[in-house]
Amino acid sequence: MLAVKAVFHLDSTHHLLESSKEHNNVKQNDLFATDIQKAAKYHIHYMMFVFAREYCENYQFKDTRIRPILNLLLATFALNQVQDDFQALYETGFFQPGTGRLFDDTYKHVLNSLRPHLLHLVETNKQENYISSTIGNEFGDIYEGLHDHITTSSPLSKSRPRYYEKYMKPLI
Repeated sequence: MLAVKAVFHLDSTHHLLESSKEHNNVKQNDLFATDIQKAAKYHIHYMMFVFAREYCENYQFKDTRIRPILNLLLATFALNQVQDDFQALYETGFFQPGTGRLFDDTYKHVLNSLRPHLLHLVETNKQENYISSTIGNEFGDIYEGLHDHITTSSPLSKSRPRYYEKYMKPLI
């Protein structure tokens, strides 16, 4: 679904740019700037999903219960992105009339399946490149504590994560 959505917007934006006789600067900065921005955004969302899914599929987790939860998170991300803009999926014929109800039921099912795992996802498993949660902070300095952790003691403030070159840099 995300691929169809991204390709639809890339293709329609390409046709708009090619069919216009205006100067390239006018097309890119005025006439079709929002179309270009939207196509780029959907392409980045799709690539983020592909990279994350590939990483999750190939990584050898110590706990076998982690991968299904990450798959639920990926499904939630994908469904949320599709929910943001159905237009492309209807215009390409990927969705038919009546698909909206099925989509809503699927989204509710994924969210209900994910719900029992949310607190555990936030509160557990301190590792390299992990930002501690401030849920339940008894002092009320939630943002100050998070800021201090990120700027002083977090490995994120000292170096780039292992996956930066492969997964993040291509998107920048």
